[in-house]
Amino acid sequence: MKGRIFIDTKGLGNEFFLTGVRPWYAYSDGIKGDQCGYSYDVCVPAQSLERMTVKIPGEQKIEAPESGFIRVMFENLLVIPYVTSEGRIGLSATADSISVVVDKAAR
Repeated sequence: MKGRIFIDTKGLGNEFFLTGVRPWYAYSDGIKGDQCGYSYDVCVPAQSLERMTVKIPGEQKIEAPESGFIRVMFENLLVIPYVTSEGRIGLSATADSISVVVDKAAR
């Protein structure tokens, strides 16, 4: 991955609030292709609840919450900045997996 800048994800914290899940499709020349995996929409508590979408290839790992949010964490979260067509900085985030954060008091 020569020539890419990566974001240090430590500043994002270890826990995120999952708010939605949707299919993720490949695009080629603006044409929608095959489904690659799922996009997980999260809020980032460590960053004043900023929103971020994390793409994970393969089968759906977690169901979307019916309302509110679910506390989750990602395995091998990778965030890469890019410039949008409007000239703004965007973030592309991927991970290997997602899991629900189990509250230690609930055990």
